[in-house]
Amino acid sequence: MLKPKWPDWLPPATHRTRLAGFLGALFVLLLLPIWCFDYFPSQDGPVHLYSAWLFKHLADPDWTVVQSVFTASYRIPTNWMAQFALSLLLNITDVLTAHKLLLTGLLGLFVTSVWYFGRSFGHSNWRYLILGFVLAYNYPLMVGFYNFLLATSLMLFVLGLWFRMAGNGFRISRMALMLSVLLAATVAHPFPVALLCPLMILQGTADLALALWTRRQAGNTTPLKTALASPALRLLCLLLPLTLVVFQFNLFSWLDNLTLHRVAYPLKTQLYYLFLNGSLLFISDLHSAVGLLFNALLLGGVLLTILARVERRQGIYQKDWILAFALIMFAAFFMVPFGFSRPGMAFSYINQRCHLLALLLLLGWLECPAQRATMKQALLAAGTACLLLYVGVLTHEFYYLNHEIRHYLKAVRFIPPHSTLRGQMVDFFSSNHFGQIKYLAPYTHLFSYYAMAAPDVAKLHDFGLGPRDVVHVKPGVKLRQLENDRIIFMGARQNRFARRLVANDERHYTRLFELEDLLVFARKPRAHAPLADQSK
Repeated sequence: MLKPKWPDWLPPATHRTRLAGFLGALFVLLLLPIWCFDYFPSQDGPVHLYSAWLFKHLADPDWTVVQSVFTASYRIPTNWMAQFALSLLLNITDVLTAHKLLLTGLLGLFVTSVWYFGRSFGHSNWRYLILGFVLAYNYPLMVGFYNFLLATSLMLFVLGLWFRMAGNGFRISRMALMLSVLLAATVAHPFPVALLCPLMILQGTADLALALWTRRQAGNTTPLKTALASPALRLLCLLLPLTLVVFQFNLFSWLDNLTLHRVAYPLKTQLYYLFLNGSLLFISDLHSAVGLLFNALLLGGVLLTILARVERRQGIYQKDWILAFALIMFAAFFMVPFGFSRPGMAFSYINQRCHLLALLLLLGWLECPAQRATMKQALLAAGTACLLLYVGVLTHEFYYLNHEIRHYLKAVRFIPPHSTLRGQMVDFFSSNHFGQIKYLAPYTHLFSYYAMAAPDVAKLHDFGLGPRDVVHVKPGVKLRQLENDRIIFMGARQNRFARRLVANDERHYTRLFELEDLLVFARKPRAHAPLADQSK
């Protein structure tokens, strides 16, 4: 009987080289939608680019308009690590290339963390981890939640270290590494830390109780310090990042002003999202085929895992904590609200984030039966086909979206240095090629590209950054227009509104550029009022 081509045990060097080459080829394929086009059509991505652009130039003495409107936050915030990385990349390259380099790093870290986490319990599930490549282009990434995806990747590393230390792999060096990665994840984004750390504390407390029970069953022959050192130190590692989350957001006083939004997603919508795998739904319904294939592979993996456990006659063991974590995340997907807000801050898309975390955790729990070589090869082929189909769909959509983005950016030459910019668009979900987009609004922040077309341009409205971001509008600033203030209208419906506005007030507007769905006006100077009026 021939041995399988990809053995489950730690393979020899030749097989490891083949596996590394295969995974490297998949990663290069994964990067094609990013590097083959000029623009990555994420919803909030341009805002992150603009905030990094501002952060890089705020200290420039020639940027007087920007300094009059914006200020930087030099405390230790969360949800800004991606902007800081972008500001560093802008020192060596242009805006679009810096964006692509950041996305390449995020995808590389994501698939590496999925691989590390999935291999924490052995080497029999690596074929399922190919689906982690498919999840790299997930809904939070396309919405523009770069810091959340960074924190999620770091937390997968933490989970991998956590369960490796749960057995006989406890070392002080691993504990120090886990604490460092936990703190980095907390600074990147608190949401994955706030969700997964309590679950880890629950598992660690169970381990601590099991260690006490085992010691008692053995007649208390093992010294108490030796028996409890590993689970106790693992638990202590989680207290510092959770404390930072509490104090960073002033949690107890913050809850007093909390407003929940529970009406965004009814049960029918959530079931539809779950059935089609909403973590892979972006622009068109072509993603539905990929989502259904992914769900079929995931369901098949669950059945094969149960079959493998039955063949080994194996009951509940340490790895089943991952399944418990995944089920809790699926329950949270149905139970938590869409978002919450308080004065100066809003947090949304909680259901979508829980869904992605649940899928990633479930991938780590799956495994293959040991003696079914044909089934393993079929899983590998199906996972690779799912990735190829997904990259093809993304490439198709990115091509048309880039064409429309370039169309909307035709008037960037009319944005002068040292100016202010305002933009208006009625329907962010409308596309000339795809019609009404159901799941994403890729044109929401296109005005940020106009603001980066010239030095010292302050985009006044629709900025989207609050006081907890790395760059935000100065408190108390009352915005007024300069002589070279620009107003941009995008979309056919918006242009009808703009024409009526200009027709009613021709004295104050000068038309600079006009297309059917793109208008640029310059406001005529009324008075030389200062931009930042803090007299009141």
